[in-house]
Amino acid sequence: MDQGFLQNVLDAIPAPVFFKDAAGRYLGCNTAFLDFLGYTADRILGKSVFELSPPDLAARYHAQDQALFDNPGEQVYEAQVQNARGERREVVFYKATFHDTEGKVAGLVGTILDITDRKQAERRVRESEERLGALIQALPDAVFLKDGEGRWLVTNGAAQALFGLAERDWFGRTDLELGSEDPARAEVHAVCARNDELVWQQGGMRQMLEIVEDGQGRRLVFEATRIPLFDSVGQRKGIVVVGRDITERRAAEERLRQAATVFDNTVEGISITDRDGIIQSVNPAFSRITGYAEAEVIGCHTRILQSGRHGADYYRAMWRTLARTGQWQGEIWNRRKTGEVYPQWLTIGTVRDDEGEVSNYVAVFSDISQIKDAQSQLERLAHYDPLTGLPNRALLGDRLAHAISRARRAGTSVAVLFLDLDGFKNVNDSLGHPAGDRLLQIIAERLCGALRSEGSVSRFGGDEFAVVLEDVVRGEAVSEVAEHLIAEIARPLDLDGHGAHVSASIGIALFPRDGDDATTLIKAADTAMYRSKALGRNTFSFHHEDMAQAAHRRLSLEHGLRQALEQGRFELWYQPQIDLRTGVLAGAEALLRWRDPERGLVSPAEFVPLAEETGLILPIGLWVLEEACRAGRAWLDVGLAPGRIAVNVAAPQIERGGFDQAVARVLSASGLPPAALEVEITEGSLLRSAENARLAVAALRALGVGVAIDDFGTGYSSLAYLKNLAVQTLKIDREFVRDLPHDAGNLAITRAIIAMCRSLGFGVVAEGVEEPAQAAFLVSEGCTLAQGYLFAKPMPGAEFAEWLRTYRPEQHVQGFSALDYAEDRSRS
Repeated sequence: MDQGFLQNVLDAIPAPVFFKDAAGRYLGCNTAFLDFLGYTADRILGKSVFELSPPDLAARYHAQDQALFDNPGEQVYEAQVQNARGERREVVFYKATFHDTEGKVAGLVGTILDITDRKQAERRVRESEERLGALIQALPDAVFLKDGEGRWLVTNGAAQALFGLAERDWFGRTDLELGSEDPARAEVHAVCARNDELVWQQGGMRQMLEIVEDGQGRRLVFEATRIPLFDSVGQRKGIVVVGRDITERRAAEERLRQAATVFDNTVEGISITDRDGIIQSVNPAFSRITGYAEAEVIGCHTRILQSGRHGADYYRAMWRTLARTGQWQGEIWNRRKTGEVYPQWLTIGTVRDDEGEVSNYVAVFSDISQIKDAQSQLERLAHYDPLTGLPNRALLGDRLAHAISRARRAGTSVAVLFLDLDGFKNVNDSLGHPAGDRLLQIIAERLCGALRSEGSVSRFGGDEFAVVLEDVVRGEAVSEVAEHLIAEIARPLDLDGHGAHVSASIGIALFPRDGDDATTLIKAADTAMYRSKALGRNTFSFHHEDMAQAAHRRLSLEHGLRQALEQGRFELWYQPQIDLRTGVLAGAEALLRWRDPERGLVSPAEFVPLAEETGLILPIGLWVLEEACRAGRAWLDVGLAPGRIAVNVAAPQIERGGFDQAVARVLSASGLPPAALEVEITEGSLLRSAENARLAVAALRALGVGVAIDDFGTGYSSLAYLKNLAVQTLKIDREFVRDLPHDAGNLAITRAIIAMCRSLGFGVVAEGVEEPAQAAFLVSEGCTLAQGYLFAKPMPGAEFAEWLRTYRPEQHVQGFSALDYAEDRSRS
């Protein structure tokens, strides 16, 4: 056969073809072989592999060729080929020996299949499988791949651990086979097989929960996802199972569900805020307690709930505690939507994120209004009498102890009045306990009403009450209170249509005189109360005898004053006021006297202060004004000239207001000319009620009535104040006149007063002038008017009228000249 024809045949073959002699030298090849290697024919023919290929490849080729020559026939193997460009390709060599005419091996013929692309694809698939395997192994979920018969083909470490397969041969085995070898997990494998079958039958992916018991006996909850695989004709090809352990998640969900149930159903209000105090969530109890619906507070700051009772320092301390300890707990007052302020018991906890930073605050609170009310009720029951609402014995002791402490610091006194009702038992026995209870309530109301803010009342027990008075200065003031309480209690009682009367026996003890502690004082007052019982009831007694006698004297005096007013036992006596220069009568001072059937003529110094304290000075003072005006008018009508009648006015008359109106009415009623009346107001009265006094003086002057300041020099009035008062006359107190002209101090004071009156344009009257030398000194200093025993003693109205008829001015003017005073002074 033509050699050229054979070469054309070889070149027509697309696969690379080559042949060698028995020595391994290339005898020929086709074009595909040359193209594959990138060589020309002359580069290859006659050459061995050692001349064409790298040593590592050449050695492999030579070894394979020798093996084939040693065992003639066919040979297939994979190797690499390096082309002229230095690239190595993956190939499969297919070789076979050929023989000469004698049957000897003459050489080999071979072809090459380029499998580089296939090898790369296989490597990619292998690498992908390895990555997938690594991924599956890394998954925390248990992953299974089974074939269409349910045989296990692929598992990961989680699956093997779950089913205890790490040390077992599991590949290609079914669940039933595996379960038979592990009875502890037989049921689990059976459930898996049943569920696999169920999913295959349904033909689609499905999720289901499975309970698996691990090797430690724990029951684990798995969320299993099954994906069935089918081939093109619908035959079962396999199934993928992914099992996720959701035991902790289910437990967390259960805890969350329980927490949500608690959150929604707890009676405590709960709010959750961000780190800045902005409300993010609230529960129904929050809305029920605060009145705010959830939508009204979400996004609002918690300060929307603040009551305003706590200052900024309170909240700063709260936040400091939260920052330091992560929790704050305490009582706080907040405000409802309605505006009502109410008490809460509040607990605030701090929530931190994974980095330890504050993310939220949780506040849990309860409305403790009822608890506070109950506490108040218990407190009240412990310290207050439930029947009368008054403080009980325990609170009395506490308050009295505090009162004693205050009095000890202030240097004042405290009085305890212990009251026992006389006749209560009779009412209780005859009308019944309800009537007795009502009587005690009425008495409690009367005691509180009588005292107002002057003292505190307590129910000591049974029909006994106690009163505590603080800042006591005089025992007489306590007597007044006791007398007032006795009068209030003695008023008739109406007990649901039944009339009743009770009285009170009162015992009085004073701190510190009768005791320096609460127990001792109460005991002393109780002892004094029994003395009142012994004295016939319906009276009061002091624990100390001197005080008791003084109180009874005062009580008797007050009673006598009231009788004197009712029975007309007051009198006005008159003492003339003389012009020292001429001896002419300038007027007379009306002086109040009390003629008592038992006491005789009572000194004004004894009863006037009591009249002012009891308020009797008001009706008495009006009587004095009316009587003086009436007498003055009567004397004028019979042709006598009494001059200006001076009437003394007490401070309460000025303080009450309207005194000028009362004077106007009396003047109108009596017909006495206003110029014939002078009102004397003591310097002390002016200072007690300065504004009322200023207005009263101005109004009296407007009426035409004269105004004098009595007892001048004994008070502390300023010159500026005197200048602004519309008074006409100052009366020098008898204390400054008494030792004139020998006492240098009195002399200087009197001289200064006279000089001041002259400068201000005031008239001046000296009181208590008894010696000619006194009168002479006063004249020499410019004092023109005086009164005193030197001229006449105070005398009743009838005697004063007779004195007016017989008085001769010249009998008093002799011896009062400045020359006489000078001579007297030189003799002394």
